[in-house]
Amino acid sequence: MKKAYESTIENRLKVFDNMLEGVAVHEIVYDSSNNAVDYVIIDVNPAYENITGFKREEVLGKKASAIYNVAIPPYIDIYSKVAITGEPEHFEAYFEPLDKYFRIVVTSPEKGKFAAIFEDISEYKTTEKKLKESEKHYRLISENMGDVVWILDINSGRFNYVSPSVYQLRGYTAQEVLSQSMEEVLTPNSYQSIIKNMPSRINALKSGDESARVQTNEVDQIRKDGSIVPTEVVITFLMNKKGEVNEVLGVTRDITKRKKAEKAIHKSEKKYRQIVETANEGIWVIDNNFNITFANQKMAEMLGYTIEEMIGKSFDFFLFPEDIHDHNLKRESRKKGISERYERRFQNKNGSEVWTQVSGTPLTDKNNNFAGSFAMFTDITKRKKAEMQLKEAHDHLEEKVEERTKELEEAYKALSESEEKFRGIVNNANDMITLSEVKKNRAVGNFIEVNDVGTNLLGYSREEFLNMTPYDIVHQDTDVSDAEIASEMSEKGYARHESVLIAKDGSKIPFEVATHFFKLKGKDVVLAVSRDISERKKAESALKESEEIYRRLLRESFDAWAIHSEGIILAINDSAAKIAGGNPEELIGKPILDFVHPDYKEDVKKRITRLYKEGGSEPLYEEKFLKLDGTPIDVEVMITALTYKRKPSIQIVFRDITKRKNAEKQLKQIIQELERSNKELRSFAYITSHDLQEPLRTMGNYAGLLKMRYGGKFDQDADDFIEYIESGAQRLKDMIQGLLDYSQVRTQKREFTEFNSQEALDNALINLHSSIEACNAEIIYDKLPSITANKDQISRVFQNFIGNALKFRKEGLQPKIHISAKKEEDEHIFSVSDNGIGLEEQYKDHIFEIFKRLHSIGEYQGTGIGLAIVKRIIEQHGGRIWVESEYGKGSTFYFTIPITHVNS
Repeated sequence: MKKAYESTIENRLKVFDNMLEGVAVHEIVYDSSNNAVDYVIIDVNPAYENITGFKREEVLGKKASAIYNVAIPPYIDIYSKVAITGEPEHFEAYFEPLDKYFRIVVTSPEKGKFAAIFEDISEYKTTEKKLKESEKHYRLISENMGDVVWILDINSGRFNYVSPSVYQLRGYTAQEVLSQSMEEVLTPNSYQSIIKNMPSRINALKSGDESARVQTNEVDQIRKDGSIVPTEVVITFLMNKKGEVNEVLGVTRDITKRKKAEKAIHKSEKKYRQIVETANEGIWVIDNNFNITFANQKMAEMLGYTIEEMIGKSFDFFLFPEDIHDHNLKRESRKKGISERYERRFQNKNGSEVWTQVSGTPLTDKNNNFAGSFAMFTDITKRKKAEMQLKEAHDHLEEKVEERTKELEEAYKALSESEEKFRGIVNNANDMITLSEVKKNRAVGNFIEVNDVGTNLLGYSREEFLNMTPYDIVHQDTDVSDAEIASEMSEKGYARHESVLIAKDGSKIPFEVATHFFKLKGKDVVLAVSRDISERKKAESALKESEEIYRRLLRESFDAWAIHSEGIILAINDSAAKIAGGNPEELIGKPILDFVHPDYKEDVKKRITRLYKEGGSEPLYEEKFLKLDGTPIDVEVMITALTYKRKPSIQIVFRDITKRKNAEKQLKQIIQELERSNKELRSFAYITSHDLQEPLRTMGNYAGLLKMRYGGKFDQDADDFIEYIESGAQRLKDMIQGLLDYSQVRTQKREFTEFNSQEALDNALINLHSSIEACNAEIIYDKLPSITANKDQISRVFQNFIGNALKFRKEGLQPKIHISAKKEEDEHIFSVSDNGIGLEEQYKDHIFEIFKRLHSIGEYQGTGIGLAIVKRIIEQHGGRIWVESEYGKGSTFYFTIPITHVNS
């Protein structure tokens, strides 16, 4: 007997010395009032020395306050309570004297003494803190982006994550979108465009083609109110450690404004070009060096050239040498910002004269510096020839005046006789024709004749006209003064100008007026031929407005754009210049390839060559540009072939996505770090739980031996202590096994098969047969559906719910449990109801947390892991789990299984 006892003691010492956890046995020190004020270390194991760094001989017999150099011994309240009551305690705490975190289990071998079994969990706490910080950082980025960030599970077709900004985009909350599929989010055409090439992209990525990982699409999404919103989606495939594509990371941007702007620009440009190209007047634009940069077809036809022949030539090229001096005077006026209307003679390609009425307007750049001029030309060659012929005839008549006097008198007589014939001709003209008397002082007097066109246009009767002078109907807005008209007529005998006339109803009508002096019946009269130019003025105004809108849209567009031809930048807006780090003036004329990153130059050359050859456009793609200072930037680019200033050109529309690319890279790193941390955490939990099994088994076995050999041989306290050790070891073993089960739910692969869920329920009822019989429980179940899932895991779910219902029953009341299921949309909803003790409202959200217990072990047995395992099983099946309960009236647990599923 003595040898056996000594052997047992020796074995216990071996266990004590070989434990991985630190163990220190203490004795409480009391003051004169019997209050616990300190404790003395009476024994430690080798692990204590390794963990704390203190040697055994340094601490034995010494007080904790002295060892750890603190005023109040650590955890004195907990330790003294255990030493007095004998009830074990366990907790986690940061131990400041050693700057470490410990998980501590406290037991009392005898009254007034306690043993602290502790484990260093500092590394675990550090990992946990990093994981939380990493997850917080990741969510902070995604939830504060204006774009919508989402992650889609490839297998289930459901979203694992959606950022809150989806509400601004689609009107749904992030929680609502988590229950939607990709097909519900997109319009049918957009959905097909996304998924049609997804298998080939996945295969390409698996084969090592990284270009297949990321793709940008424009798709239409459905808002909650049924409206459609255009979006740009960047889709990135994510792979797990096995090299399988398991998730899709997406970044969605609302491009409604961009689409509207593109449409408005296209519409305005089309309108602007159509007006210019089809105008009846010739139009050209010259730069600040007076070289032609634009000419319409009408202008080219006037001068006998093609548009291509005219572009780049100097204004002087089309003038007669003797007219250049006068043109230089006009040029100076334009530089001073003066707009003018005048007549100009040009030399046709065939050498002939082309006379035009010119309306010239200066153009300025954004700094209000002279940048060229815009001019409209009306061909008046026929009129000039008629005027010249009239002048020649007039000169000839003057020379022959003496000999032709008799003939003129006869002509006047004939004219008088044919007055009615003359009136008929005048009244059938398309323009307003008036005759006015000339007074002795050469001032223009009353009208003496007006045709029907004049009365119809202005609304005055013939009698009203004959009581007015031209000055009565000329509006003050007329640019040319009466004095200027009179001076020109006195000098040349005629004048041509634009004038605004006032109609009888007060409206203002623009006219082009030609006036001439001549004699009628021996009296000086003024003949005025006035043409209504309202439509032309409207066209000019519309052209100017359209051009201004077009230029403003291009200049102020949110997207950057530039146009180049033969590799040289011809035009660029402010947004593009800002991205490049300069201003438009210093960028125009530079080679476009100077701004392309060397890694992309060959590819860009190929794209440009193809567009010049085939036309069309390149879809949106990504590349790198260089700023003026050489800084590389990531850009999104779309290029289109077009004709600019009669030259084959390439338009580039691009957007700086450097920040987005950096965010994507950072997000990817965060996700990888989260995956690594989660894997390490699962591995840590599994390994830790597994390694704890052996010492626990040893503790349990020796506690059993103590109970078997020495039970009843000592006092009642000894029996109780042995019982505490045995039951504590068993509870800890159950908790560790639960932790292993919890970890294995996620790490072990489970095959999903189709089966009737009744089979899973039957298995659970067989396992619980003894418990059901013991409490005479009534089990009721409806017809259950076939599902695609893992049968063993679903059996475990049923067994846990029914087992809990049996455990937490009301005293003296027969347990009644009802299992049912119903189909709603794309899932089966299962429910397990009981008439047990129920839950308080405050605990509904906590019972699925691991190690969460609502009752003491003395009241109800359990580890607090069961419902956490159930929750993880259901989530791995793509389902949901929740509880509805009222305290004292029972509970109903619900879980869902998707109707269609694929193998996990």
